[in-house]
Amino acid sequence: MEIFDINAPEEIDSLQQKLTVSYPLLDPMLPDEGKLMARWRLRLNVTPDEIKTILEM
Repeated sequence: MEIFDINAPEEIDSLQQKLTVSYPLLDPMLPDEGKLMARWRLRLNVTPDEIKTILEM
């Protein structure tokens, strides 16, 4: 939602309350590398630009 500038503060708050302490991969099929995103407790092994490109296909 944040990548696509979707204004949904209640949904974002709800999702953040369900986070765990681990940092799962954004795409588990790709290597375990990339930046850690503390806000969502994710390892970003896919860039926002790659996500946008995939959705445009």
